[in-house]
Amino acid sequence: GEVAMENEPETILSVRWLAIARLAWIAIAAIATGMFIAGISFGLDAYSRIGNFLTPELMQSLQAQGTSPQAFAILTVASLSIRPLQDFESLKYAGYAVASSPCDVPNRDSISCNGLSGFIWVAVGVLIFIRAQKNWFTLLISLTLVTFGTQNSLRGALLGAIPQLSPAGYLLTLISWGSLALFFSLFPNGKFVPRWIRWFALGFIFSFTLPEQIIVIPEAITGLIFFVFWVVSLSAQVYRYFRVSTSIERQQTKWVLFAFFILLMFFMPLVLLITINPTLKSSPQLLVIGNFIPIVIPISIGIAILRARLF
Repeated sequence: GEVAMENEPETILSVRWLAIARLAWIAIAAIATGMFIAGISFGLDAYSRIGNFLTPELMQSLQAQGTSPQAFAILTVASLSIRPLQDFESLKYAGYAVASSPCDVPNRDSISCNGLSGFIWVAVGVLIFIRAQKNWFTLLISLTLVTFGTQNSLRGALLGAIPQLSPAGYLLTLISWGSLALFFSLFPNGKFVPRWIRWFALGFIFSFTLPEQIIVIPEAITGLIFFVFWVVSLSAQVYRYFRVSTSIERQQTKWVLFAFFILLMFFMPLVLLITINPTLKSSPQLLVIGNFIPIVIPISIGIAILRARLF
């Protein structure tokens, strides 16, 4: 087994590297937040157009027939020619977002829902950044919150309308999931525990770097990869908690594990209900709950760092 870590980890940066890390953080966070905010107007436009057709009643009818809102959006554009070809990707994305994102009812409330949730993630990340001082691991955690919290349908609406920004969107996705993998591998003391978790994190990050032109990963395999990621990441935190962490580190880990416990307690019944009755997917109440419950993650991490004095 691993011996308990009593010494402080080497997570303090020199003045020079701290300045470079902070500048990089500001640049990435500014791009992520900027694309997120810009996506609001594009989201409103896309959803207002799709919302003229995708009423809650029609959503239920489509689900009963086994037709996705994405396919319906494509057929609507093709049959009615309501917009030029260059708007095709934007409308196609709008239909996809309605089908996949937990808060995307096709009206202005969906924009408010995604926007407010994203701003909470960003606000906690910025607060941690301000308090980070010289600690590189705290900078990594705050960057994870900012990039992951802005990775929703609002940014997707922007990318659908302006495909030229897709490389930036892809890079932000890589950074958000990569930093999340490192977070679970390093939290709470900045060391890889167990030691092999570093190779798992690197392998997961590598899976995001494979261009679709080289290899296309089937959707079922992608789902399996993410399932394994969550199981291994949370198991590593549990292992660290019982076998390695000090009493102070256990107190900090409790906040993060508590947040994911809350997520499981809400999402497992939610997924089960939707599986039994697919028409519930268009229920505004369930959709709003599904989008706002995840904010327990940035809040719990913020408490672990700021109140529990992680660093």
